[in-house]
Amino acid sequence: MYPYFPPYRTITLLMEGTTIEVPLLENHTYNLEGILTAINENTKLIFICNPNNPTGTILAENELELFLKSIPPHVIVVLDEAYVEFIDRERYRTGIDYVKEGYPVIFVRTFSKLYGLAGTRIGYAAARVEYIETIQAVREPFSANRIAHAGALAALDDQEYINKSLRENKREMLELTNKLKTLGFDVIESHANFLFVDMKEHVMVLSQALMQEGILIRPCIAWGLQSHARISIGTSEQNKLLIKSLKKLEKI
Repeated sequence: MYPYFPPYRTITLLMEGTTIEVPLLENHTYNLEGILTAINENTKLIFICNPNNPTGTILAENELELFLKSIPPHVIVVLDEAYVEFIDRERYRTGIDYVKEGYPVIFVRTFSKLYGLAGTRIGYAAARVEYIETIQAVREPFSANRIAHAGALAALDDQEYINKSLRENKREMLELTNKLKTLGFDVIESHANFLFVDMKEHVMVLSQALMQEGILIRPCIAWGLQSHARISIGTSEQNKLLIKSLKKLEKI
């Protein structure tokens, strides 16, 4: 199956649009050639989540730029960059670069992930002036409150917290990946703050068992993936509890 962030489809249907869903490649990255083939005269928007949710994979820069050069002029690409701050590649080009260079891109970001402000529901988008004007025409009048604005601005200024979060996420991701692999699970290389894991058994059964241990993982059943889960990178203590619980369940 695809898998990607479900609201793309939901929002399109709410707006009485028609969705064309192109499955990911075997390496769990976007099939850009497949998307190009699926474009027709009625295509308006293409959603690309980079890093992708729930796989954590990213596109090679040359792939994405070539894709943007290949789309017809009536198509706009929405780059969902909710996890982009976690990409640890020097000079990796992101939505802001493509917007500055005039590509038909709207990039959207959030303060819910790296900055830890999920409860405030605050984020932002950037694009050409004409795209933003269209968005402004339909934007809800009270889409974000002053407390959320204040929190977002304070988060941007707190570089110490940002660096700490990135450093700890990188360290714990490596540790957790290695331990999960040692237990026999398949783990996809992630560029976000979660792991896409093949648990090698029916994931709902394992998920229910982990809930009894006080641990929540995200089964990927909705995408037709019976053995995969998305596992967020927690603190060192939380990650150790996950591994301890998996070892305990393995012996039952």
